[in-house]
Amino acid sequence: MKNNIQINIKKKIYHILSGGNADIAFYTDAFLSSNKEWVMKKPIRFAIQLIKINIDCRLPFKKYIIKGLVPGKKCIARIHRRPKVYQYATAIMRYPCIITDVFGSLLELTAEFEEIYSKIEEEYQIPGFAVLRKKLDSPYKTIEDIYDEIGRRCNMSISKDIELDMLKRHIVMNPYLKKAFEIASYNGTLIIGILETSYSREDIQNILTSVCIQLSDIIVSSERKLSLRKMILEYRDSFWKMKNNVDSNSEVDDIAIVSANYNKALKHIRRYGLVPIYYRSPKEIMDSIPLPELTKEFSKLYQTIVGMELFSGQYNHKNIYELTYLYLAPIVFTLLQKTYIQARKNGGKVIALCDTECIFITLYERYYGNITPIPWSGLFGTNARTRIEWEKLLEDCYIIQNYPADRVAYSLGFGYRSQMIRNCSEDFIEQALVQARKKEKADIKQYVRSYLENDERLVIVDPMPGLYSINTFKESLHEIDEHIELEEIALSSYLKKSAKELNILHQVLQMDTPYISGIYGECGGQDNYLTREITFIQPKFLDEVKKETIYGALDDYCKAFRTYERRNNNVEISAKDMNQILEYSMAGLIQLEELLGGGAV
Repeated sequence: MKNNIQINIKKKIYHILSGGNADIAFYTDAFLSSNKEWVMKKPIRFAIQLIKINIDCRLPFKKYIIKGLVPGKKCIARIHRRPKVYQYATAIMRYPCIITDVFGSLLELTAEFEEIYSKIEEEYQIPGFAVLRKKLDSPYKTIEDIYDEIGRRCNMSISKDIELDMLKRHIVMNPYLKKAFEIASYNGTLIIGILETSYSREDIQNILTSVCIQLSDIIVSSERKLSLRKMILEYRDSFWKMKNNVDSNSEVDDIAIVSANYNKALKHIRRYGLVPIYYRSPKEIMDSIPLPELTKEFSKLYQTIVGMELFSGQYNHKNIYELTYLYLAPIVFTLLQKTYIQARKNGGKVIALCDTECIFITLYERYYGNITPIPWSGLFGTNARTRIEWEKLLEDCYIIQNYPADRVAYSLGFGYRSQMIRNCSEDFIEQALVQARKKEKADIKQYVRSYLENDERLVIVDPMPGLYSINTFKESLHEIDEHIELEEIALSSYLKKSAKELNILHQVLQMDTPYISGIYGECGGQDNYLTREITFIQPKFLDEVKKETIYGALDDYCKAFRTYERRNNNVEISAKDMNQILEYSMAGLIQLEELLGGGAV
């Protein structure tokens, strides 16, 4: 009995100290998630820390930030650790009824409503639609009435379906809450959607069905003509009345509200006998960390999609996954997208200068279409190089520094060497010159020709940060046919960084694939068949667990953004946003490189 009283007192104190505003609710919950043992072992210190959070979050000139809420220092998803989905579902199943306001928690929009109206105006060519739709919007009007008025003013017939279709294209479903609600619903909990909106309950159900979500019931303000808070209280009264008719001894706090809108849906809700469950939206967590300065339109899209993957609570990601998703995946996806867009414009065959097992090839084939990989290297071309040219090549081709020096020397044909290549010793250069002379033009030309099928237009992409690969390939290609139309896309030209700065990209894209260093052979025979020997530099091998984690993050990012692209007719990232993302990504890659170098994941 005494223990129960103490527990109840602690709960009341916690509710008081965690219910001031959305920031207080978020940071106290985050602190509790990381320090649960303090509640029993250090209750005084725990209460003092909660008071400190309250003070910090209430001061207008001081924003409380959890220590370490910066990518790389700690895994952000673990700093604000959500319970596993089945644990969250078990917690909400204690209540026979859960109310959710749907938008902002269960569903997130990748664009503001004003932007959606503007896209409708542009796509359907309705002058003045965006301004008029915003002016007429009201949660107490039906969508039919609004569109009837728009039709009268525009002197044309316009259906609400164009807005509903556009809305569906800009929706991202929260997989964490969806799964939790499904588990709770299966076990008898009612899940009720209550929304302030001009849409009808059938419209909301239609939107939810498009992402495979089914609620027990939906209540909307356009039909009830009430505010969100009043609709919640009205439903509470009807629910309690129904329950008392069945069981007069029932408790009165059997309804909980799950919402990301603290001020409108949750603030002071306990005084009405309801239980608030604040779900900090993934987008708001994204707002708390350093991000690139993107255009307004793309910023919401980026934060919504990335935030939903990393911070919804669906998975407990490792730090290396989080860093790859935030910093490396945007670079890879941007190159994939640019290659695809250029291929559509050019209409030519897509060729990638990398090995068949390169992750770039896997992702392009999975999400965009056909691509022909050609193992290529900046270490060879059709022409013998001078001593000065070899010296510059070996200094600038920094990617080979990822491979053991003795393997590079052996691959180039002059035995094992322990000296680092970047030193470019006299002996090294002289032997490299001899090696270059062995590369006859016919060998390289026939090698390139074997991949072509009378193609007149080509899109050549160099996903590796090797500065010489495209140049040497173009030399060989023009030796074959100088009339071939070429469009080239090089990762290094987009990033405008030195090969040394791009070293981490090569490590990840090439992984444990051997790096081609030479082609030797003879042309002849009835079919002019090339008998060739390809030499490779064998790499150091990356830890298999890290490799799978990185590849998983790259695939998840590409899948999420490509899915959005398909719904919206292949949206192209603007040059400004692309450059901002690439700059942001480059600034954070050093943290990923440290983890790849042996740090803990």
